[in-house]
Amino acid sequence: MLAAGLTGCGKKEEPVSNAAAETQKAAGDTGTALQNTAEAAKATAEKAVTEVKQQVDTAAASATAKAQELIDKAKALVSDKKYQDALAALKQTANLKLTPEQQKLVDDLKATITTALGSSGVGNLLNK
Repeated sequence: MLAAGLTGCGKKEEPVSNAAAETQKAAGDTGTALQNTAEAAKATAEKAVTEVKQQVDTAAASATAKAQELIDKAKALVSDKKYQDALAALKQTANLKLTPEQQKLVDDLKATITTALGSSGVGNLLNK
């Protein structure tokens, strides 16, 4: 009889109630929803970064093309001995980001114009 009493006094583990199971399921669903939201936000951010990079690349290419257009115009004007007009075209490149090659062309054209005009006053016109 004592043995029967001892086995009945043992602590029994009760199964998780339905409410606790539903809470765990809801927490899991919330975690999944948060993860999906985070992944969507990451994808949106990556897309935005890609679009901005493309816009920057396009703007840079456009500026480089504009600078090259002005340099080519200045070359033609120098060939026609229209030095003041060539200087005006080169002056417009001052606000553009030039490639190293373009900067060398601008510097060479300015030197050519300075030599052609043979005037120390041209130095003031050439300063950016």
